Formats: sequence, structure tokens, C-alpha cells
Amino acid sequence: MPNIRKPNVLHTTSGTFRKDRHGEVGESLDDKDLGDLPPPPTFLSRTATVEWFRVVAILGPYKLLKGTDYGVLIAYCQLFEAISKMDPDDFKATVFTQFRGYCNDLGLTPVSRSKINLGKGENDKHDNPYSNL
Repeated sequence: MPNIRKPNVLHTTSGTFRKDRHGEVGESLDDKDLGDLPPPPTFLSRTATVEWFRVVAILGPYKLLKGTDYGVLIAYCQLFEAISKMDPDDFKATVFTQFRGYCNDLGLTPVSRSKINLGKGENDKHDNPYSNL
């Protein structure tokens, strides 16, 4: 399986951005301001809307959601609602596989989160006695 490309914004925040590898700042779609995520669509049910706000509250402060993620987040929330209403006897593995794919796309699984490095804050540097070496 190929390695998934890490967005330039994550390289920049973690301090691993290099012009020779990642190009000039502003050259990729990652560097463009894609706008904030709009509010949830009105056609989402209550369950899906609650899940929308839960995910946005988790990922929003880290600027991991952009306007281009709108459709993926809608599909994730609708599938979340469908699974929550599904009878356990009718549960199909293909539905779970599709749900897991959306979770991976949004960074909601342990494996997908491990690929996101938000970098260290200034306070973390002072806590490490070996940071000055």
C-alpha cells in the first residue's frame, strides 16, 4: 500500500517542511485557504446533526476541516445515523467498511490520527531537559 501524502500544513506545524521536498509555500492545494466549513445542511436528521457538531468540535480547532471536506462529512454523518438505527441482526460488514473509510478520511480512527502530527507547542520544549542539546 502506498504511503499517504502528508499535507503541507502538517509539515509546517511539525517543523518538517522542506522547500526541496514540498515545494514553495502556496504551490499546493493544501496551502490555499479553502474557507471554513459551512454549518450543517438542513436535511440532516437530529442524530446526524449532533454527530456533525461533535466531529467539527474535535477537528475544527486544529484546522483539519476545510470547505472541501463538506461532502465527506455529510456522508459520514448520514452513515453514522443509519448505523445507529440499524438492527444488529441486519448489520452488514460492507456498511461498517464504508463507515471506517469515512472515519479514516476524517482522521477519526487511531491509525489515521497517528499520521497527523500537530507539532509541539512552546511549553513542550521547556518540559524536555534535553531540548537544548
